[in-house]
Amino acid sequence: MHRSTDFSPATETTLESVPGLSVSTHTLATSHVTSWRSHSNATVVVLCLRGRLRIDIDRPMFAADLAPGEMYTFPPNLTYRLGAMSVDAAFLVVRSGVPWDLQEGSVAHVDREPFLRDAPAIAPVAFDDTVDANFGAYTAGYTRVDVLARTDRLRCLILGLGEKRCVPWHSHSEIDDTFFCIEGPMRVETRDPDATYVLMPGDTCRAIAGQPHFVSGAYGNPCLFLVVQGTGQYNYVPFETAQLGQPVQ
Repeated sequence: MHRSTDFSPATETTLESVPGLSVSTHTLATSHVTSWRSHSNATVVVLCLRGRLRIDIDRPMFAADLAPGEMYTFPPNLTYRLGAMSVDAAFLVVRSGVPWDLQEGSVAHVDREPFLRDAPAIAPVAFDDTVDANFGAYTAGYTRVDVLARTDRLRCLILGLGEKRCVPWHSHSEIDDTFFCIEGPMRVETRDPDATYVLMPGDTCRAIAGQPHFVSGAYGNPCLFLVVQGTGQYNYVPFETAQLGQPVQ
């Protein structure tokens, strides 16, 4: 972890990076904000992981405190800033575009509170700590596949799974899968070593290259998540046993 130059005064940890695309996590301390900035060619996607992440944009004037699992996209030429107004904020950043150019700027209206969204009530996530281990009851299939950004060696996707739907047991020869929960609870099962990760919105875990893994809602519920796949050549290796179900690509 080091002090970010692009999102100062945040600290930054790089997860994956290739020319034209990088993925990193950042932490901003309470009452700290970045400069106002824009990018002429790059697109920035942020995902709140912990706390509340303030996003401010200019023209149109808008502000919001993102809760864990909430995302926002800043396209080229949009002036914005990030902040942690009431609590520390941890967030994921996906940067795509060449060149990566940061142009600092200013705004006419410094007080952003009048433009703060009326935040909807966050519905509590019901979970009784019971994880469904009957993998054979699940069917492969997505309800949503959004490609946020990709290169030949790094991909960032948003994937949705419906009730009793899954990403079946499989592995990748070269790449790691890093999961970030948007709507949950979701679970990631791994083998070698065996582990069960239950993720609530904003939580994360990783399945390393060569490690079989299975993804679904924790108890068969629908879920939505962001996955970072890299760095390397993508492939899909089914992992089949009688106990774990018969996966398909």
